[in-house]
Amino acid sequence: MISIDDITVTFGAGTPNETRALAGLSVSIEAGQFVTVIGSNGSGKSTLLNAIAGEIPVERGAILIDNVDVTRCPPHRRARLIARVFQDPMAGTCDSLTVEQNMALASCRARSRWLRPALSETERERFHLALIRLGLENRLGDLIGMLSGGQRQAISLIMATLAPSRIMLLDEHTAALDPKASENVLSLTKRIVGETGLTTMMVTHSMRDALSYGDRLIMLHHGRVILDVYGDEKARLTIPDVLDLFGRIEGEAVEDRMLLS
Repeated sequence: MISIDDITVTFGAGTPNETRALAGLSVSIEAGQFVTVIGSNGSGKSTLLNAIAGEIPVERGAILIDNVDVTRCPPHRRARLIARVFQDPMAGTCDSLTVEQNMALASCRARSRWLRPALSETERERFHLALIRLGLENRLGDLIGMLSGGQRQAISLIMATLAPSRIMLLDEHTAALDPKASENVLSLTKRIVGETGLTTMMVTHSMRDALSYGDRLIMLHHGRVILDVYGDEKARLTIPDVLDLFGRIEGEAVEDRMLLS
């Protein structure tokens, strides 16, 4: 489904601040997998998601989605395949538009033409039904900026599924939320992934969340994959297990922020 072969990304190349963000990273992800990605600051987590989405160029290597090489494709060419939810609840929505209008734009994400007539009753009903599970079905006419961060992020998740796609990328999408809102959004995430079968990559700084969600765990360090566990092996892991594995692989301590729960 996603095949990443030996990709390299360097920021500030040729300057004193040169940083190798991805260093020959390779990984393959099967269709329908829910992968959680962890690692210390600067390990390459968000860079990996940005490379898949086409937001940053790779110096070498290849990225294939459904056996199609998209390495040099711009982001808008990948929009038919990829849905994203960002860390900032405001990043994927527009304050000055209503909830309904934001959802309408999201549903057009993969279309080649954005000009369209007014919303049909069928579309309004679709949006209404989608928000019932959030208890926000009566907020369609409200400006989305009037909602709380948790409500807005939950709607962003719904919006990510309105247009057909194959991959969902979640870049620390609960990091800016309070614990209760984070729990609600993670629960919704699990439900959406289960219902849609979307191949999903979720970057998180919380080792607890990385172990609690998804069926595969990948740990990055210095732009490389240093730990990759699946299924039952992942389900049996505890936080001390992962710390021990990390220590034996790298001989370094994991940042405190990775332990936040």
